Amino acid sequence: MLREGLLALLAVTTMAQAQPKTVTLACEGTIEFISSRQQTPISASIIIDLTSKTGEFDGHPIRFSSVTDTHASFSGDNSEAPSYRASGTIDRETGAVVAFVESHESQEMYSLKCKPPAQRIF
Repeated sequence: MLREGLLALLAVTTMAQAQPKTVTLACEGTIEFISSRQQTPISASIIIDLTSKTGEFDGHPIRFSSVTDTHASFSGDNSEAPSYRASGTIDRETGAVVAFVESHESQEMYSLKCKPPAQRIF
């Protein structure tokens, strides 16, 4: 009985340690430039640090304000590009991302489908 309990504890500890602290998502979709209503295909990445609830959206820093079982909401600005602001949501079940980005140059709406990058077979 003690042995089974220790094995179960070891399994739970191993699973907890196996959870990644940082997740990188590869995203495909469209970006719509609000002023012209022009849509363009885009590839983007989202990096999520689960410990600090921070990350990057297409190379810009973001902070996650809300993370539930089904959705994660983020926003951010970039001190190196003061007029840059982003906000959006990630559907944690489907990988759908909707984000709004505003800079001094334009306003953009991202509609993306994201997933972890493919793993090498060997």
